[in-house]
Amino acid sequence: MTINPVLKAMTKEDIERYSHAFLMGHTKLNQFGFRLAGLNRYREKFGLTPLTREDSEQYRLSYIRSHYTYEEIHDAIFAYCENHKMNDDRWTGIELLDCYFGREYTRLFKALLGNHEYRKLAEQCRVKKLMETQIELYGGVGVGGEQTLKRSLLTMAQETGDLMTLFKEEGVLNTKSLHMSDFEKWAFLALIDRFGKDDVFYQYGIHPYDSRYPFNCDFYVKSRDLFIELNLHYSHGGHWFDPNNHDDQLRRKHLLQSDNLQKRRSIETWCDRDVQRRTMAQKNGLNYLVFWKTYGKTQYRKGLKCLADFCVWFYKYDCDTARFLSDFPQNSY
Repeated sequence: MTINPVLKAMTKEDIERYSHAFLMGHTKLNQFGFRLAGLNRYREKFGLTPLTREDSEQYRLSYIRSHYTYEEIHDAIFAYCENHKMNDDRWTGIELLDCYFGREYTRLFKALLGNHEYRKLAEQCRVKKLMETQIELYGGVGVGGEQTLKRSLLTMAQETGDLMTLFKEEGVLNTKSLHMSDFEKWAFLALIDRFGKDDVFYQYGIHPYDSRYPFNCDFYVKSRDLFIELNLHYSHGGHWFDPNNHDDQLRRKHLLQSDNLQKRRSIETWCDRDVQRRTMAQKNGLNYLVFWKTYGKTQYRKGLKCLADFCVWFYKYDCDTARFLSDFPQNSY
C-alpha cells in the first residue's frame, strides 16, 4: 500500500482539523492532497471512527439547525438562490451558513426548509431571473411567439386530465398543423409544469433564431439554456450513428438496400442530419439532451410512463442534467 506523505506527516490535531472540514462540506479531499479512504485509515490509527459522506450531510444539517433559526435559514438560502446561478455554483462550491455545499445542495436545502417550501422559494427565484433575462434580451417578458403561448395552454390538461378535449378546441392547439406527436405533447406538459409556460419553447432554433443551433429543436428551456431533442422515431436509429461501428455500417447497408422508401430515407436522418446536429451542439458546447427510448405506443392516460429515458432524467434525477449525463453520457454529444 502506498503511503501518502501528506497524511503521514499529520498529527492527531491535523487529522481532526481536516475531518472537521470534511464534515462541514469540503468532501473533495483531493484538494488537500489525499482522499477519504486515506483520511479514514489515519483516523483509525489515532483511535477515531471512519467518516462517510452521509456523516457530512447529517453534521451540516445539525450544525445549521442548532446555530440558526428557520427564518434565518430561509432568508439565507433565498438570498443566495436569488443572486447566484445555483447549477453552476454547485461545481465550484456553495458557501452558506458556515457550511459548504456541492452537487447535493438541493437535497440538503429541501431537508432544511421542507420540500414544498424549497420548491416555492426556488420557483420565485427562477421566475425573477427569467423576467430579468427576457427584459434584458427582448425588452419584455414572455416573448416566445403566439404559437408558444397557445401550446402553453396544454397546462390546463393536467388539471382536467382530458387532453383530447383541449387539443380539439378551436384556436387553442391544432395538433395536425403542428405535427406534434403524443410523446411531444406529454414531454411538453411535463416541462411547462416544471419550468413554467414562459420558460419552455417548442420547435426552438429557427423561430426564434439561434445561430448556435440553427435547427428545429424539439424543446428549449430558457432558464437553463437547455436544448432537448426527442429522437424517438425509428429513423433516428435509437442511438448516435457511429461510422466506425460494424453493426451501424451493416444496418446502414441494409437500409440502403431496402425496398421501403421510408427506410432508405431514414439514412439521411440517422447518418447525416443527426450527425450534423450533434456536431453543432458539441462545437458550441451546448447544454444538450437527446432522448431515444420509449416503452411502446403512448396513450393519453398513461402519458410520460412511455418516455423511458426522459422519465429517468425528469423524475429519478430531478432534471439534474449534469448528474444524469454522468451516468448516461449517450444522451448528449
